[in-house]
Amino acid sequence: MVTITWETDEASDSLVRYGTESGNYVADEYDAAMVTSHSIVLTGLSPETVYYFVVDSTDMSGNSVEGVEIDFETAASPAPQTATVSIDDVTIAPTEVIAVPVTIRDVTALGGCAISIVYNASIVDVTGVTAGEMAMFTYNIDDGTGWMYANAVDAEGLDGDVVFAYINLAAVGTFGDVSPLDLTVEELFDVTYSPIDHTVVGGSVTIKRPPDIDPPVVSDASVSRDTILNDNGRPRAPGTSTTVIEVTATDVDTGVFGVTIDLSQIGGSAAQPMERIAGTDRWTVATNASDGVNITHRLVINATDNSGNHDDSVGVTLTVLRRGDVCRDNVIDSRDVRYITRYLASIEPEASSPPDAMVGDVVAISGGAEGDGIVDMADVVYLLRSMSGLEDEP
Repeated sequence: MVTITWETDEASDSLVRYGTESGNYVADEYDAAMVTSHSIVLTGLSPETVYYFVVDSTDMSGNSVEGVEIDFETAASPAPQTATVSIDDVTIAPTEVIAVPVTIRDVTALGGCAISIVYNASIVDVTGVTAGEMAMFTYNIDDGTGWMYANAVDAEGLDGDVVFAYINLAAVGTFGDVSPLDLTVEELFDVTYSPIDHTVVGGSVTIKRPPDIDPPVVSDASVSRDTILNDNGRPRAPGTSTTVIEVTATDVDTGVFGVTIDLSQIGGSAAQPMERIAGTDRWTVATNASDGVNITHRLVINATDNSGNHDDSVGVTLTVLRRGDVCRDNVIDSRDVRYITRYLASIEPEASSPPDAMVGDVVAISGGAEGDGIVDMADVVYLLRSMSGLEDEP
């Protein structure tokens, strides 16, 4: 569209003759109104084209005057806009409600839009629709059939990325269910009432696993020996200073991440990792004890799942004895020596309550540090020499 204007010194009509070749005017526009300020609008012109025109005015006496030829070039046609109307893919947990935007992207002078969405009502409910950035918003929902409709207009025209509406979705299905969000654009036009070319991107709703709040199940804790000797670095009879702890840990939701045991009471780590026995739900660790002698300990086991839930309600009981301390008073002295000698002499009450061989057998007859499985006079001599600093602590 081009507007041609000119002035005359007396009232006269308005005529514009024009064409695409100089001197060849194949079209014209006329206005019979007698005026001195003239204006003629040319429409239907081709884009990127040079036009030639002359103006002509005739007064009431029939006197005419024609102007000189002038030319102009029309602008290129604007590139047609292609908008995108979309709704996202979303995941929600059972009973969760979320708001999902319907967005119109890369739009110019948006004047009106109407959309509909079809969904699986056995998997998701549309509980409501909230207006986005456009005015005069209206919607309707038929949750029985899984259908909704909404329209909105804007008199000023919106540009860029425009949120048309927020669709409020509530999950009613179960973990793993998927419902399409089949989006249809019923109308899309600008403020000049011209349709807007567009593409449509529908979405979906996937029901995800609900938050895992259940801790692992810990059971069947066991020890290979519930009583062991303290470990001071001197050799012991095989198996007497170590124990193997095992436990079963399972988690049906996210699986067991790891299992630890608190060995701090017996000189170990407060969170000693246990190892999973391949192909099973059993976890194991072997331990000795450098501390906590002559005490019965409860060693707490802590299992953690992959969601961070944990269970530390299960433990095992372990007693740690000091080798050579047959009187169980946590010192090695003459009382322990006398106890063994009275036992060997069959003197009561020691004779009826023999010392524990694991504790009292501190040396073999040949001097072996592991002992020989019996309590005898060699053990008495070793305890005496140890008390005098001539031998290591048993």
